[in-house]
Amino acid sequence: MMCLSLRVSGQNSDLLYVSMFDQGNYRDAMDTINSRLYEIYGKRVSDKRVPSDFVSIEKTGDEADLIALFRNRKEKGFFIEDNPELADLHLYAGKCSMKLGKKRDSLNHYVQSLRFRRITTERDDEIYYQISQIFKSMNNQIYFKGYVDALEQAYALNSRKYEYSYELGLAMYPTTEKKKAIYHLERYLSLSGKTDADILLKLANLYESIGNYLNAEKYYNEYLRLNPDDVNAIFGAGYIAYYRTGNYTLAEFMFQGVLQKGSKNDTYRLAKSNEYLGDMSYSNLRFDKAIRYYIDSTEFHHQVEQEVSAKEKEKAEIDNRVNDLKMNIINNKDSLKYDDYKNLLDEYEGLLDEQGEKDSELQLLKYNLKQLCPGKVQWNIALCYHKKGDRAVGMQEKKDNYTEAIKYYREAMRDDYNTDKAREIILKLQLKIKRGY
Repeated sequence: MMCLSLRVSGQNSDLLYVSMFDQGNYRDAMDTINSRLYEIYGKRVSDKRVPSDFVSIEKTGDEADLIALFRNRKEKGFFIEDNPELADLHLYAGKCSMKLGKKRDSLNHYVQSLRFRRITTERDDEIYYQISQIFKSMNNQIYFKGYVDALEQAYALNSRKYEYSYELGLAMYPTTEKKKAIYHLERYLSLSGKTDADILLKLANLYESIGNYLNAEKYYNEYLRLNPDDVNAIFGAGYIAYYRTGNYTLAEFMFQGVLQKGSKNDTYRLAKSNEYLGDMSYSNLRFDKAIRYYIDSTEFHHQVEQEVSAKEKEKAEIDNRVNDLKMNIINNKDSLKYDDYKNLLDEYEGLLDEQGEKDSELQLLKYNLKQLCPGKVQWNIALCYHKKGDRAVGMQEKKDNYTEAIKYYREAMRDDYNTDKAREIILKLQLKIKRGY
């Protein structure tokens, strides 16, 4: 937590509670502060300016009221008077309460302190920062707005403290306030002079999320200079360069990096990198190179297909065990002893849990396989051979390429991709082979 080093007014600087707080005697300091607060408020009962919503630490008010009080602080009536003694008493009461773990009391006293002082830039920002940290520590979504409001107020009072922008950027990063998050994180990098890899990656993600792909590409590149082996970021940068900015040179470099540095178990990125490299080669009419990339991509498809097949066998085995045990329980319910019957039920429940886990694993593998779009890759291989056949000069070369094209069009049909169109193309190619042209 940021250190709160606020100036204490001259008339209070020699008071006992300040010394007690500095020495870590928070409870004694709190008692001293309370005595003085009750003394002051006791003499001002008839004063209309006394806040009617003052809450003592013995009787903390409703949480929602505190939040409403803070949010509406700019409305007429929030500021009461410029009273340094009351401001400092509530300030230190807030600090003591926080040290004693009484967050709501601390929040109340910080807010009351603000009601007795004219807000000053580059001083009172730290009170708002402390308020923000109380809301943050409450660890509940309903307090998030109070946390950000207080943090933004601290930033408004002292924009030279780039730490406020750092925390605001991180706070807004997962929200819909993407542009605000970008502003504060970029401001933090600019003012701090630091090179923070995590912030660079967050900026890349933020710019990608708002569709500013050139800046996303820029920050991915800056991040990768610091973390050149982060395969996730390499793939992300390649994807943006290929699909969004059209920077094929960068995209090819990034996807090659995925192939070199990616784990063998990272089937999705390895398969997709090969596929995208194949797409770029195809668009450049380099069909043989495209075919090689596409075929390499299909190797990862086969790997996932084998995993699906193995998981289906495991699932079938446990399904049989569940059914057998279920029949055993039903058929022997009356003849089994209570303990034996209970043991069978417990075993049955355990098998059902295992069955659910296997089914979830199987569904995830099938989803991953679907994301790889194996039919589309088979189709692309067929297109490459088809184009090669059209460009071939010799009849045998045409026939060989058309035959390969037919083979892969059929593979695409097997994966239920462009079935009707594939069937139509296959008939035409077969007719060309038969006629000899």
